[in-house]
Amino acid sequence: MDQGPTLTERDRRALGPATLDLATAFLVCRPGLLDRVQPESRTRMLLARIDHFIDANLTDRTLSPSDIAAHHHLSVRTLHTLFRQRERTVSATIRHRRLEGARAALSNPRLRTLPISAVAAQWGFTDATLFSRTFRVT
Repeated sequence: MDQGPTLTERDRRALGPATLDLATAFLVCRPGLLDRVQPESRTRMLLARIDHFIDANLTDRTLSPSDIAAHHHLSVRTLHTLFRQRERTVSATIRHRRLEGARAALSNPRLRTLPISAVAAQWGFTDATLFSRTFRVT
């Protein structure tokens, strides 16, 4: 990587844990190594997988914390416990990301002819009135 010398101290500090997590993710694929991984790294990797799952399923209107927990072989309580270290709850995260997707769709000139209710439905909002209210608040 030619960029190394141009990285700021902040960039280097951020890359350290990311590099460690990447190496850890690679190594845990090896039998018997998962138990040797630091709990913080395991938690970060699990949250990254959960984030990816949420993003990949945002348009599923039925996406819920119980679906996410089941997919990751967790209890719903454990899932909520994992999210306590974050700014938003699981449900609030889903809602926020759906709103971000809807906001991007509504600002896309190619989708300008779509009714707002269609965009809302595409992003998992079944009630157009609730969508409008929620959209305005955020």
